[in-house]
Amino acid sequence: MFLVLCLVTSASSVVILLVLLGSIIYQGIPAFDPPTADIAIELKEIETRLAALESAEPRDQSSIDDCQSRQEELKELQATIQGTFFAKPPSPNAREAGIGPALMGSIWVCVGCAVFFLPLGVGTAIFLE
Repeated sequence: MFLVLCLVTSASSVVILLVLLGSIIYQGIPAFDPPTADIAIELKEIETRLAALESAEPRDQSSIDDCQSRQEELKELQATIQGTFFAKPPSPNAREAGIGPALMGSIWVCVGCAVFFLPLGVGTAIFLE
């Protein structure tokens, strides 16, 4: 009976760990999910406006520069949203920062603990039985 209790406890702890990790992943992704369709629409509007400004006479260089800088910002944001945030290393520059090494380290620690300590706990329970 004690062996069954130990196995159930070990299995339930693994399930709880997986549920917690799943909830962290699930809640973390929507928090960083700005509307990508809105970014694409704004990029098209800026490209249209930029083409109109460049063909207009007289040329308003400050407006053209503003449009070009906003276009670059949106392209960088779009690249960040497309998954590089989860692969890049930390950086002092917020636009270049990511959580790749921290995420992989957390996953490796969880896997290492599960691989090492679950059999150790089950073996201890069997030995004490």
